[in-house]
Amino acid sequence: MSGYYDIEIMPAPLAQVRRLGEEYVDIRNASNPQIKLNVVFHYIYEGKGVFRVNNKEYHLRAGQAFVIFPNTLVHYEPDKEQPWHYRWIEIAGTGAGHLMESIGISPEEPVLWQDKADAVGGALAKMTIQLKEGATGYKITALFWDFINEIAKICDAGLPDAPARDVYVSRALNYIETYYWKQPHVNEIASFLGIDRTYFNRIFRQKVGISPREYILNHRIRIAIEFLRNSDSGIEHISKSVGYEDVHAFSKAFKKKTGMSPGTYRKQHKNGGIMS
Repeated sequence: MSGYYDIEIMPAPLAQVRRLGEEYVDIRNASNPQIKLNVVFHYIYEGKGVFRVNNKEYHLRAGQAFVIFPNTLVHYEPDKEQPWHYRWIEIAGTGAGHLMESIGISPEEPVLWQDKADAVGGALAKMTIQLKEGATGYKITALFWDFINEIAKICDAGLPDAPARDVYVSRALNYIETYYWKQPHVNEIASFLGIDRTYFNRIFRQKVGISPREYILNHRIRIAIEFLRNSDSGIEHISKSVGYEDVHAFSKAFKKKTGMSPGTYRKQHKNGGIMS
């Protein structure tokens, strides 16, 4: 049996349960590529399949999970021989995405790989069963935070201790500040550090507050601003100096961060201080 159950929205400004569902999915009713408006967490109880997002393909099986972030095109389908049985939870609110990231699941790594995640599946099943039995919205909200806590415990269990994390992040920052002009990829930095990409994303975000990818972009724009304010180099030269071969792509990225084109920024800030 498949289905879902609507939940009355309870007062909670940042993240709240919107729906819970359970599905037995075979290849005949697999999803088409789609975009969700809210965060949707899927935990796989049986079977295996493929989850595709951001030009990546994840092969997932029972005991693992995947998360769909808002406004992201995804496609997922079960294996022909071993179709999926999963439960899902839709999380609404402006802080839903940040909540997932704070416990270790991000748009860059939207999967829970650990095989020993039974407690996560158990917490999600408990919510679904309680709701079917008529539990109040407040009861479901309490169970939701138990569920979030189980995810956090699973993600934290694989992290290095705090001193090691600080060393990894410090080395990563030095690497970025040295090779920003080469457009370093997250995989490249994780390989340099000798740690898993998922771990690296998580400890970097916890320490710095943003993802490695965003930090790299910010640093490249920061250096470009120094050039614009303190040199007479042309825009195209500056673009290449910070790793953009295409000056139009550079201008677009610069404007997205600063609100103005490189040329306009230079006119308004020539010989001023650098961006904080």
